[in-house]
Amino acid sequence: MQGRSAGEIAMMFAASENYVREVIHAFNGQGFAALDPKWSGGRPAKFGLAARQLI
Repeated sequence: MQGRSAGEIAMMFAASENYVREVIHAFNGQGFAALDPKWSGGRPAKFGLAARQLI
């Protein structure tokens, strides 16, 4: 969104200005890799790989 302020971008994407600034900062540091975060959800697995293979 070249030439637009963080506030303008936030309004376009229904996000907060702080979040837009975080994304811009991450993009400036990491490039396009910052746009695909490696989030993982849920709680940690109860059983390790060995137990899962045994089951």
